[in-house]
Amino acid sequence: MPVTAKLSRKFYDTLGDEVANEMVDWFNAVDTGYRSELREMNQANQSWFSARLGQGMAELTSAFRTELAAQGVELRREIQAQGVELRKDIQAQGIELRQEIHAQGVDFRRELAEVRMSIEALDGRSRAGMAALRADLIKWMFLFWIGSVGAVVATRLWQ
Repeated sequence: MPVTAKLSRKFYDTLGDEVANEMVDWFNAVDTGYRSELREMNQANQSWFSARLGQGMAELTSAFRTELAAQGVELRREIQAQGVELRKDIQAQGIELRQEIHAQGVDFRRELAEVRMSIEALDGRSRAGMAALRADLIKWMFLFWIGSVGAVVATRLWQ
């Protein structure tokens, strides 16, 4: 959304309609450029966060599957080696294992929720930083504009 500036009639009379309109167009072009850069930066950050989150989830899933597969192989060996008596113990261990896996799943979901909250907090901080940057940019634009007007007025007064 471009900046729409309403300038006083005296400003237009002093500089002329063409120069004043050119100045407003220039402000709009600068604002559009900054918005475009900001949009590109946001898209790059979002891609980076998505890739990082996907990588972390893939690593956790792989480790979880590897651990689960290793424990399953170990349980099968014990069943074959110990026979019928150990089957009852193995079933009890299987129940424990399911409970542990369930607990690890709950922990994984909690940690994933914490990661999401961290990402949302980071997003909030980046939005706040961008808002502050925009405010500073607008402040400096007006300071430049006031300085330019002052120079033009001073030039007119010395003539």
